[in-house]
Amino acid sequence: MSKFFYKAKDIQGKIIEGSVKAFNISSASEKIEKLGLKVLEIREQSNSDTAYNYTNNKTGTQTVFSVQEKLEFFNSFYVMYKSGLSALQIFQSIYSSSKNSNIRWLCSKVIKSIERGNSIETAFSNYTNALGTVYTKLLTAGEQSGKLEHILKNIIKNIQREQEIKKNIVSALTYPLILFCMAIAVFLFFKLFVLKVFAMWDEYPTQSQIMGMLVSAVIKIAVFFVIAGICVFCVFKNNKLMSDIQSKFSNLLIFSKIVNNYGFANFFAISSLAYEAGIPPIQTFELANSVIGNSNIKNKLNKSINMIKEGCEITTAFNVAQVFSSYAISQISSGEQSGELDKMFMLISKNYEKEVDLAVKILLKSIEPLMMVIVGIVAGYVIYVGYTSYYNNLFNMF
Repeated sequence: MSKFFYKAKDIQGKIIEGSVKAFNISSASEKIEKLGLKVLEIREQSNSDTAYNYTNNKTGTQTVFSVQEKLEFFNSFYVMYKSGLSALQIFQSIYSSSKNSNIRWLCSKVIKSIERGNSIETAFSNYTNALGTVYTKLLTAGEQSGKLEHILKNIIKNIQREQEIKKNIVSALTYPLILFCMAIAVFLFFKLFVLKVFAMWDEYPTQSQIMGMLVSAVIKIAVFFVIAGICVFCVFKNNKLMSDIQSKFSNLLIFSKIVNNYGFANFFAISSLAYEAGIPPIQTFELANSVIGNSNIKNKLNKSINMIKEGCEITTAFNVAQVFSSYAISQISSGEQSGELDKMFMLISKNYEKEVDLAVKILLKSIEPLMMVIVGIVAGYVIYVGYTSYYNNLFNMF
């Protein structure tokens, strides 16, 4: 638990300074508000407890925040903004309270830019990689439209929504993946150790020889999984390669529902947020299309966006693309006629989220029998080879 110093105003307008103990800046702000005070400034106690020193060893503009870092940043931003702090005070407070080096680095850059008289949009213009182009543009659009508090709240909800979807997919696929890895490990162990022991049957291997082969087999298996893990990590870090893989997987019936519907859920969630922020329709759809990982779908939507630029109705343009469900098209049509496209986009996004959950359940039901077959094949191979090796060696003894 940390100590936070604050400056606040009571109901009579009197300025009060004090300190509270809390786990983070959000809980500290809530404690102060419960005292009937309006927070003006808040910061965590530093070692020297002196003025701010916005120094950071990180350089460049290529730092990319993780999902958890984005969530922490926007949560702190939302709490500070809701308290009525100025932009400069907000980033000063986030800088002093956060222990994350990436967040402190970004805040230090933004603070220096704002101190030179720049707006939030200008301050973030050189650091769009940190929060991502989508969230950076939503942030600046919210400032320009005067809806920043509402946009920040919805950005947080969207990040949490993405986390929840990914968590559900990962947790659902964890068990089949563990079974698959165990099957591979058993197969490798049998090939690298058990068969070698059987091959030395007539030589009566010593205990040290057996232990040496066992250690060697375990090391080789560990190296195999480490290399496989590094390869998977490199694939996930390569955005272009991931996009190509998603395009290939989207053509497979068993994966298409998950990959495509996850992309569509993000597309319409971002469209809803951008519409609320006051971003023009064409820019809204271009921004939303940037989160689509499937290159084939992205190209089709680009053609639809070009049609909208030429004056075509949104419903007609998206209908021509033939990538969205009939439910989505009907909701877009209703939103276009009623002038409530942002609400309709969010409804469509939630519908696609349900489709993702359903597709994951169907995938699991398809994978479980397949995994049982794979494990059965490995077990059968081990039994067969072990049986033949045992009797061949037994025969050679006589």
